[in-house]
Amino acid sequence: MESTPKLIGRTAVAFAMLTVLTAFSACEDTAAPGADARTPPPPDGGLVDRDAEIALDAPDAAAFDDGATGPVAQVVVRTNTDPFPHADGYAGQTSRDAYQGIRSFELLRGIDDPDPLVLFDHGDDPVEAGYNDGDDTLVGMVRLHGLRAGHYTMARSVVTHSRYRVDAVMHAGGYVLPGEFDNVQVLSDGTRIDGVIRPESWFRYVFRTGGMDFPLEGLGAPLPTEPTTTGGFSLSIEDGVAAYYYPVDITLVATATEDLVIVLEVNMFEAFRWEDQDLPGYTAGVFDSSPTASEPVRRFGANSLRVHVE
Repeated sequence: MESTPKLIGRTAVAFAMLTVLTAFSACEDTAAPGADARTPPPPDGGLVDRDAEIALDAPDAAAFDDGATGPVAQVVVRTNTDPFPHADGYAGQTSRDAYQGIRSFELLRGIDDPDPLVLFDHGDDPVEAGYNDGDDTLVGMVRLHGLRAGHYTMARSVVTHSRYRVDAVMHAGGYVLPGEFDNVQVLSDGTRIDGVIRPESWFRYVFRTGGMDFPLEGLGAPLPTEPTTTGGFSLSIEDGVAAYYYPVDITLVATATEDLVIVLEVNMFEAFRWEDQDLPGYTAGVFDSSPTASEPVRRFGANSLRVHVE
């Protein structure tokens, strides 16, 4: 019988050959890179927690170095894993230790607004929003006084990267190895990962089994092949930048006296979706992979995004 060290060594060699494994971007309706994909998603409605702290950030508002005080607008991401009515016929699981980087947030008076109102832009230092059940993350805050008043019907947020873990079974060299993938994928150019600026499509996938890690990193990470039709948002890839678009109903007034909280609620129940394959040794409802390909991942990321204002 082959010893465990030799088995692990054989697995490492096999895993180094793995070139097709889809990662998580917490996104759905995908346009070709560089395309003008400002297509509004179907209208939907969504939820908040103010306890987190983040530096005031106001590229499009009054400066904060003058000692001014006043009401603020907060943007919060809240995650739940409530049962979601998947109707795609695919297998799924709920990812663990899931996070998505948020770079910026804009309000638009319509999908073709030529001059969006930027509430915050973190540049190459995004805030990681938790995509785990019960997570509440304050991703940006800006002073209301000085913001352009008006009624806004669309929002755009740039997302930079996703981290997540999912259970998996690797089939290699006649062996069946249960484990997990611990992955990170860059969605937008100019994203800092562990201190290094990475381009869009960079990935690092780590298959973990038997207490050992087998990493693979490179460029060309794919996006989902099947968009959601019920999620209330869309994803557009614009010149190397990934942006969500979703409907909102927000009115800013110049005389605001109270804080405004914009909550983006995402659902992650079994949001990692794949198509089971009828292959020797593969099991329905299990994410199976081999040294050359994983089972086809059809969707990943949030099932839905709802906007609620407090």
